[in-house]
Amino acid sequence: MGWFAGTQTRSTITEIELDGDRLVQPVRLVVHHYITYDGEGVARIYRSRLVDLSSDRKT
Repeated sequence: MGWFAGTQTRSTITEIELDGDRLVQPVRLVVHHYITYDGEGVARIYRSRLVDLSSDRKT
């Protein structure tokens, strides 16, 4: 369960293999970051969104 921009989100992870409390293989996250600029042109990430979570090797 996680929190994002004031909303509660849940997801079930069934593809990730564990050996006790350790991962069998690395987990890959795909995250989209949304950027905003202030009046002086300084950029900052104002929102991030988890798009994908898998243990597949993608090249």
